[in-house]
Formats: sequence, C-alpha cells, structure tokens
Amino acid sequence: RLQQLFNHSTFVQQQEEYKRENIQWKFVDYGADLQPTINLITNSVLPILDDQCFLPRATDATFV
Repeated sequence: RLQQLFNHSTFVQQQEEYKRENIQWKFVDYGADLQPTINLITNSVLPILDDQCFLPRATDATFV
C-alpha cells in the first residue's frame, strides 16, 4: 500500500510533469498492482525475520 502510494506520488506525477513541459522520455507504466508483492513481504518475509530476531544465534544464513 505504501509502495503504491510512493510510486504514484513520485514516478507517475513526474511523468505528468514531463508531459506538461513537453519533455521527451520513454513512458514507463508504474500503474502495476503491487499488492501481491506487498502481501508476500508482509505475510511471509517479515514474520520470518521477526522469528529470527528472537533466536539467540540467528544470522543472515539462518534467515535464508
């Protein structure tokens, strides 16, 4: 959710400004729905990272 807001606020608005100022650029579609990626990070990666934080000998190798 936050990533989608950031993408819209930064990239989409910047491209709109380019268009208003007649600046030539290659259009990039930032409108992709990033919800599946956000769900993966929120529901899978972050809980595993939280679990690793409680282990006394956790390392980056045990996280993977």
